[in-house]
Amino acid sequence: MELKPIPFWAYALAIGCALGCAIMDEVFKIRYRGVLEKRIRKEKKTSEESGIQSKLAIMVEMAERQMKENAGLKDDVRELKVAIGKMAEKMTDHDEE
Repeated sequence: MELKPIPFWAYALAIGCALGCAIMDEVFKIRYRGVLEKRIRKEKKTSEESGIQSKLAIMVEMAERQMKENAGLKDDVRELKVAIGKMAEKMTDHDEE
């Protein structure tokens, strides 16, 4: 069995195909990294928005509670004023008698 020499164009073709594969590999790596970066940004934005929405919901709930407490305090203050007014009237009535 005899070994035959490979023609020069076959070497050039093999090297060309290898370089073509390497170039395509690098191009697709760059594209893949871009796609991953977009996904990460989108996921980060979504998580930030959901965090903001949950914080906003908590703040709204706290504001509602505060409003209810303030309304209750206003009613209590009115009741106190009325009670003090009645006591003052009674005291002035007793003083006049």
